[in-house]
Amino acid sequence: MTSNASPQWPQRNGAQRPAAATNSSSERQATTSSAIKEERRPTLSDLPKIAKRTSVASPQSPPQDEPTAGTGTPPERPPKWYADLKVKNARDKNFSNADTLLGRLSDDIRKCRTAGSGNRVPIFDKIRELLHIIVFVEVTPDLLKAKHMLENNGALAKLFDDQRSDGVNWPFDIKADARELYNKWCDRVFETDLLRGIKFHVKSVNDKKEGQKTTDSLDRTYPTTRSNYHGNGKLLNGQWWPLQICALRDGAHGSSQGGIHGRNDDCAYSVIMSGGTDSTGKKYPDVDDGDEVLYCGTDSVNGKIAEATSHLIRSAEKKKPVRLLRSSNLGSQYAPEAGFRYDGLYDVVSFENLDGPESMRQRHQFKLKRQAGQDPIRALGPERRPTQQELDEYKKHKRLAGKIKGQV
Repeated sequence: MTSNASPQWPQRNGAQRPAAATNSSSERQATTSSAIKEERRPTLSDLPKIAKRTSVASPQSPPQDEPTAGTGTPPERPPKWYADLKVKNARDKNFSNADTLLGRLSDDIRKCRTAGSGNRVPIFDKIRELLHIIVFVEVTPDLLKAKHMLENNGALAKLFDDQRSDGVNWPFDIKADARELYNKWCDRVFETDLLRGIKFHVKSVNDKKEGQKTTDSLDRTYPTTRSNYHGNGKLLNGQWWPLQICALRDGAHGSSQGGIHGRNDDCAYSVIMSGGTDSTGKKYPDVDDGDEVLYCGTDSVNGKIAEATSHLIRSAEKKKPVRLLRSSNLGSQYAPEAGFRYDGLYDVVSFENLDGPESMRQRHQFKLKRQAGQDPIRALGPERRPTQQELDEYKKHKRLAGKIKGQV
């Protein structure tokens, strides 16, 4: 039964449906708060000034440039900070590995241009692997400038910009991964740590005695991106995070635990399919068929439509798409092997009250349909996310140990 009339709902009732907690850090508890307001994160004025650097170590990321910080807007190309850099031809021996890898990437791109279309597949595989490796290699602004990485006609732009592809039809996943890396470096994010910008809470004996629920949080000194926007913003299909709070950091989803993110004066912006459970411990009857899904909103506790559910109802009424992320806990063939993956924009095409208007639970189920024209969901094959390199890094983190599907 699809609802056509605009329902009446109060503010803040019912527990916000959490995304499955086992893909968060082991100390995280599922939220019971009904509020799903986006957690406050620093603006540029909150950030400390960056001290002048004299070390040769890979720099920590400074605040993002004013036009891109805190928004989902793609950056100018190339960014001003990069355009203002002077080329230093001297090779820095501290970053010789990165220098070599970036050189190989440029060489392989040139080889593709001269190779016949039937001979490009092996070169595509090399470029794909190089992109996956380079994500975890430390670079410096000077090195990127010397290698022309962020030029409008540079190596990365040739991969994702059709106007500069030199006639090569690059695979969709290579284009997306090159653009993701380009955006990261344009925003001067040079750290390679998957958990950058996250402050982890260490449980103490006092926490247990006092019965406190403790959660990890964003580092307020680290630049982040707002998530209160419609559409993709700077997100790329297949973009991946080890924890939900990392998706919050990068503006993909506005809650570190809740499964639905939206605002009362607007509608929903994003949802996470996670195979979560209701207050009785039973799994929500979500159905994942890839391009079409059935997704349950937040259950009520007082017979009135829960706030999170109301956001999705308004999305259906206003015909506003939502960003959809999948968790490895989902248990479907489309779920990532670990962590959380962004799978594009879905329209909220209809909804149904599964319980009837007099029910205390007021469970609503929504039909979401993936918008046409997007790249395929990156669940299988050489284009899958997380990549093997991301999984290898994932396994190195003690905070993430045992969270990959099939492992205890």
